[in-house]
Amino acid sequence: MKRKELNMPKIVDYEKKKEEITEKALKIFVAQGYHYTKFSDIARECNFGRTTLYKYFKNKDEIFQYAIDYIIEVSEEDYKTILEDNKLSHIEKIKKIVNLIVIEYKSNNIILMLIDLWLLFKRENNRMVETMNQYTSKIQNTFKNVLKDGIQDKEIKTINVESMSFVLYALIEVCLLQTCFYDNITIEEHLKNIYIIIDGLKV
Repeated sequence: MKRKELNMPKIVDYEKKKEEITEKALKIFVAQGYHYTKFSDIARECNFGRTTLYKYFKNKDEIFQYAIDYIIEVSEEDYKTILEDNKLSHIEKIKKIVNLIVIEYKSNNIILMLIDLWLLFKRENNRMVETMNQYTSKIQNTFKNVLKDGIQDKEIKTINVESMSFVLYALIEVCLLQTCFYDNITIEEHLKNIYIIIDGLKV
């Protein structure tokens, strides 16, 4: 007698599902704006009801917090690959990190959304500003570490590392914002100018 196959319950990877929800939520945040996005919009995009979405997140803010943590985690993996490449000089590592943020992350408009939200939250004195600062701090700390190593290896001039890491991140922000408002200069041209500034750090 042929044994009947048991209908085993489908096992859902909880964290994997949260990542999928987050990716879809970010697309909505970018398209509609954070404040105009409703919890129900995210549920609809994920093809299930609000009750199901509540199993993973309590509210929109919690999704956004998870999204920031997720972006930081993915970004750190990308930075780690660059930082561990011993074939690159410290100056080249800085350029590659800048290029990664500007070129690759611009394609999904995530960075622009974060900048826009940071400015908005700052004006409103919203508690989510601290969440946003987590992301910018991670990038600036990455620059700090490369700059410190470069100075120690006598490849980079002795400078104020704290200030320069802030300047490098500010250049990225300006580059992304300018390419949105003005189309007379390409993003590649902006990057070339940033690279000239970075080259000026060489001993």
